[in-house]
Amino acid sequence: MLLTVSAHALGGGPSYEYWNDPTGDATHRRTDTGNDGIVNAATVLPDIVQVKLGGWNTSSPTTDPYSGSWSGSSSPDLLRLEVTFAGVINPPGPLGLGAQAFDPYLFGPSPVYGFIEFDADRERDTGGECSGATLRYLANVARFGMLPSSSSSYRAAITADDHDWSFNSTPQFERSGQEFALVMCGCFNVTIVDTDGDQNATFDAGDTWIVQGRFFQRAGGLMEASAAFGGSVPQAYDPLVNLRFSHSVSTNRTTVTLIYAMTMAGAAQLTGQPQQAIDLNVGNHTSVRESLEDIIAGALDPTSTCGHELSEDWSSYGLSEAMDPSRWRATAIVGTSYEFEEDSLYVWTDVGFEEVFADLNTDKVVDAADLAILDAYIAAYDGGSFDADATIDGCFTLKSFGPNFCLYDLNSDGVVNIGDRALLAPAPPAGDVNGDCVVNGADLSVILSNFSTSVSPGTNGDVNGDGLVNGADLSVFLSNFGTAC
Repeated sequence: MLLTVSAHALGGGPSYEYWNDPTGDATHRRTDTGNDGIVNAATVLPDIVQVKLGGWNTSSPTTDPYSGSWSGSSSPDLLRLEVTFAGVINPPGPLGLGAQAFDPYLFGPSPVYGFIEFDADRERDTGGECSGATLRYLANVARFGMLPSSSSSYRAAITADDHDWSFNSTPQFERSGQEFALVMCGCFNVTIVDTDGDQNATFDAGDTWIVQGRFFQRAGGLMEASAAFGGSVPQAYDPLVNLRFSHSVSTNRTTVTLIYAMTMAGAAQLTGQPQQAIDLNVGNHTSVRESLEDIIAGALDPTSTCGHELSEDWSSYGLSEAMDPSRWRATAIVGTSYEFEEDSLYVWTDVGFEEVFADLNTDKVVDAADLAILDAYIAAYDGGSFDADATIDGCFTLKSFGPNFCLYDLNSDGVVNIGDRALLAPAPPAGDVNGDCVVNGADLSVILSNFSTSVSPGTNGDVNGDGLVNGADLSVFLSNFGTAC
């Protein structure tokens, strides 16, 4: 699966950045122990179609901020963020965290959870998460058999063994570079502000709702450098914001829209109040500029910690870059929840935006080099201490599949084997028992050396998969002699 990253600009006029993702690629990637948690059969799996971001102008900021036009300014007062999903997707219900109930379907059968992350200064070493990073994009993108085809690829977790809770160990998936994120976690209260006249408590086809919660958040890894107050906890910059969910019947897509202040002037526009000075109070006027100036000031604290490392390089130069949201970079991981409480929160369903499925060496081409990497992985780990079946059988079986995953388990069945190989290479002809894509004397040698023995089905010369190497296998071999992939 190739995901496209694009920029849009019209002659220096209205501009925004957008990232497209193929429709129809949503799939279950469970994270619960046993990998068998129940997902509601009525749930539409969140499938990202597009993310769009840029400066915004509106003549009705207090009454209808969603009406307006994209801004061509490199330092706009407002930003507009749109995330479009296929089908009817509902606001996230609570997931039983803290004092909340477990009610994922509070607003409908297809709740969306996840994190759309933004690198505001286009610097991958500034920003990220010191805790909670195991729920983010770089920690989980490999569950989908993909790595980002960017300079962040080496920071992605390959298996859950990389989730070692140590910031300083590789692959440092905590160091994502993100300063801000659209957070739909089921971990804070979500209240309905407006349902556009719909008296039904469920978000349905054709509905437009506005909900409120702490959806737009500064990266948690920057908290240590912060003097902000008034948010969910001290030093967090996570203001209450409005998020619009709107479903189009004609396109059968749900678009989630945020209008937020880039500057304190923008905050005054949205509230209809006089402009406030930067005071780091997350409980009154807030903006991107205020949140970043807070970090720039705090970055001078010379401590050797995760938070300091993620913020120490922040400067006024970074601020000037970050004030143009059309230059931000985005990654995304989204999903849904389980029908009943499990030992994990999310069923991941889609990621974006710089990945190619099965491109194991991140050169944006799936070819023999990727197949060689897969074969080398199986050879290295088959039968070893990490192999759940501890048997050399051409398969590497994951321990604790669900919480655990592996990049090379391309079909996500918990085993790295010929099934994954088939996704990278043409199916071998019948009789090719050694996997070199040609039926020849080398295969005959394997068959004869195991003739009249019982073997694991499909291995060691068992061409027909009945667990026996005998005349039936030899007959298939002879009828296909000389054929190749």
